[in-house]
Amino acid sequence: MSLSSEVVQLIPTFDVMPIAVLVTDCDGSICWVNRSFTQLTGFRRDVPEIMAALDVLVLPSIKSEASSQVIPQALAVGTPVVATTVGGSPELIRDGVTGRLVPPSDAPALAAAILALLRNPDDAAAMAERGGEMVRARYTLDAAMERTVAVYDTLLTARSPRAA
Repeated sequence: MSLSSEVVQLIPTFDVMPIAVLVTDCDGSICWVNRSFTQLTGFRRDVPEIMAALDVLVLPSIKSEASSQVIPQALAVGTPVVATTVGGSPELIRDGVTGRLVPPSDAPALAAAILALLRNPDDAAAMAERGGEMVRARYTLDAAMERTVAVYDTLLTARSPRAA
């Protein structure tokens, strides 16, 4: 797996504080990137625990991103999110409210957003909490069932009685 140029550009930006960057690839494997090593961990079953342990989850997509599943997953476990304004990310994150959004391919803006959350953990926790509330309201099984039942109720209410 090769690192994106955005991640490579970010690593020198963090000389002010020790950091490890977590990068995920498409098959569920996880790659830890540190100044001195990279380790592919392979398939993991403890991803929620890992996500909950992160200070911030970063989704630095540059070209396309459908409706990301990693953003609601991170918010559900209380991890603040920084993402680029690509694909469905702006539908999941309200900048400054439920996370931070930055333009794609703008490594300095991405680094600034990450550092702002790391330097202001109370703000980061508040954004993650509001994001978690949004996830519980929109993406849980209970929320999906409520929407489905509401559609049936609307259809049944609108249905006119048939002539006997």
